[in-house]
Amino acid sequence: MKMLAYELEKYEDELKTDKQQRILTHYEVRAIKKAANYIEDHISRNPSLEELSRYAGLNKNKLQYGFQLLFHTSVHTYLRETRLKKTLLLNTNLSISEISSYFFSRIFKEKYEMSPIKFRKINRKP
Repeated sequence: MKMLAYELEKYEDELKTDKQQRILTHYEVRAIKKAANYIEDHISRNPSLEELSRYAGLNKNKLQYGFQLLFHTSVHTYLRETRLKKTLLLNTNLSISEISSYFFSRIFKEKYEMSPIKFRKINRKP
């Protein structure tokens, strides 16, 4: 019964006119979230984009587009960040504040292309 309702919803989304069409259909949102959960559950296997798109039932482009819309990141970055989080939180003796510092530094470096320490040295007024 669930499958029938799922297919009916998918069909209804496809019937909508362009003006009524959402950026992502309900079916696609659920499929993208399903792929994200799959990443969380199978991160040690390092699932490929092809594997994720097959599992979610979406083509690779729609999956990438959906990750950008829902999570504001690419599938590849989501994989990398999930792997990093799991590794740091589960397989380390670092404190939560040390892990937070690490993530802050990493994000800062990606945004400003330098470490927070270097940024401070360059921009600190005497």
